[in-house]
Amino acid sequence: MPVPTYPSDEPDRRGGAPDLDDLVGRIIRGNDERERAPAPTCGP
Repeated sequence: MPVPTYPSDEPDRRGGAPDLDDLVGRIIRGNDERERAPAPTCGP
């Protein structure tokens, strides 16, 4: 079992997990959309 250094570390991770997932998802989706647009233009 991991030793909790701070009691607020657990709730921070739980609350930050979905936030990070959402941010990562948005970033990936945004990058995909941006990359897909210039992709055909740069292609042959």
